[in-house]
Amino acid sequence: MAKSNLTISVSLFLSVLLVGCAAKPTIWDKPGATQEAFSRDKYQCLQETADSGNYTAVGPLMFIAIAHDQAMKRQQAMFNACMEAHGYVAEAK
Repeated sequence: MAKSNLTISVSLFLSVLLVGCAAKPTIWDKPGATQEAFSRDKYQCLQETADSGNYTAVGPLMFIAIAHDQAMKRQQAMFNACMEAHGYVAEAK
């Protein structure tokens, strides 16, 4: 019985992980922005949102996977907001 629960937990964890990896890349556009300006702004936004992906989760693997997924979504949303504040518009590829 314990082995089947472990198999289900691992399967769910891998499913969540694969869905996260399958996300489409984002293209950021800002008319008149140079590659240097984009790189500087992107670096600043990555620095500002670096800690927003931290989380603590204890319990079954499935709950840890869900907590990780939520933290990554929160970090991505904060990064997107930062880039938009710099005047960039996101275009899904």
